Amino acid sequence: MGAGPVGAEAVGAGPVGAGAVEVGGDERRQVGEPVIIDVDPDDEPAVAAATALFDAYRVHHGASVVPGAAGRWLADQLGRNRLAAALATDRDGAVQHGYGLVTWVTLPASLDLREFVQVRDLWVRPTDRRRGVGRALLAHVVDRAVAARASRVSLQTDAANAAALALYSATGFTAVSGLEILSRDL
Repeated sequence: MGAGPVGAEAVGAGPVGAGAVEVGGDERRQVGEPVIIDVDPDDEPAVAAATALFDAYRVHHGASVVPGAAGRWLADQLGRNRLAAALATDRDGAVQHGYGLVTWVTLPASLDLREFVQVRDLWVRPTDRRRGVGRALLAHVVDRAVAARASRVSLQTDAANAAALALYSATGFTAVSGLEILSRDL
């Protein structure tokens, strides 16, 4: 799931309040209920806001930022329908201030002859956590999966990420026992 440790990263299971949050550096701004919008690869402001969040997510996991690379990669993945993304933004739906980003893929579920959705990346700006942004982004993915008649939504995260595990548990996700995640670097 993205760069760094395997798994979707999310924090913040608390309710969204009309409290203050980051505007730029460490300044704060008013935040209400976040508006969740799907990121269209042809919507340059949305792709730019998603790219800024995606770069922050990657830096958090130790990836280096090459100017423009994440934006091109993200736009390419979205444009080829290999990845879907949604952005948590301001109440008016403007994309100048992205609070969080979620990406997901839809995959075949061969045993039940349906599809399932896998959350790939979930990132909420540190100053916007514990305000319901992560919860709203997850609800958006679940709504999309239900609309697509998917059999389930899956995700994975680092076992030490207590905040993410708490959010996932609070939103109905449960651990799958007896399953091992294996990977082979190429």
